Amino acid sequence: MAPHANRCYLPVEHSLLIPSIARSFANEFEQHFHRGCQACRDIVLPKIVDFDASKASFTYVRDRRPALPS
Repeated sequence: MAPHANRCYLPVEHSLLIPSIARSFANEFEQHFHRGCQACRDIVLPKIVDFDASKASFTYVRDRRPALPS
């Protein structure tokens, strides 16, 4: 059994990764906090609609509009 007794290791990875990113980029986070968002934008992430394991490829929705929650 894993030392953290989790069925999924994702929460453990998250608990290690996020603080590491915050430490590594502390100056950038602090500068952004003090100046505020100046170049913020909506980021469009395509929705995955299928995965072909034999080709190891994903199929995405090609629409650039934000997807509504299902």
